[in-house]
Amino acid sequence: MKRIIFFILFSIKLLPAFSQYNVDFQSEFKSAINFYKNHEKHFSKKESSTGLTSKFLFCIVAPEVSQHNSIVNNIQLYSMKLLYVQNGTKYGDFSLGIFQMKPSFVEDLEVYVSKNSKLKKAFSKILFKDKNSSYARSTRLNRLATFDWQLLYLTVFCNIVQDRFSSIKFSNIKDKLKFYATAYNCGFGRSKEDILKHQSMFQFPRFSMNKYNYSDISILFYNHIN
Repeated sequence: MKRIIFFILFSIKLLPAFSQYNVDFQSEFKSAINFYKNHEKHFSKKESSTGLTSKFLFCIVAPEVSQHNSIVNNIQLYSMKLLYVQNGTKYGDFSLGIFQMKPSFVEDLEVYVSKNSKLKKAFSKILFKDKNSSYARSTRLNRLATFDWQLLYLTVFCNIVQDRFSSIKFSNIKDKLKFYATAYNCGFGRSKEDILKHQSMFQFPRFSMNKYNYSDISILFYNHIN
């Protein structure tokens, strides 16, 4: 009986986090939707290479777009040029750009692509002859500073998730989105079980007093975009 009461109280406590994100971050939420409307044609161009709709692609990163701050981003980019370029991710690994991607995320994409013949053929342009050189690290930062490259990295990410978890049969499109969004947020290198575990966690945004579930926010965006 105590377990049932605890579960009910716990559930009541968590419900507002999902339903209130677009209220607590009203301007940020609207700004992210406007971003999609202004760039929908760019997302649409990636449909054929991912097998996913432009709406789906955007909603994977929509929570990050809603929390993007250009001033903070510029400060972090400057810091990364001092720390990451010379010393790598152990010294600097901040989230950058409109989709808030870390250099370590891009490096992980490169490693996976380089070991997969099919993906290597399709996305060879993201690779470097010497991935650990200061030139490669500097180039990654320059790429992360642009929308076009971040969209390409998102495309690569989706192809990797499709390859790694091809055995998963999603019951519907929203379950699929929740999985992709969680994998994007916590790391595509994790196991299926670990990603599903993170799918129920309330950890976003990182520096907010109130924490929300990343995949739930993705679904919230999905439901609000026509």
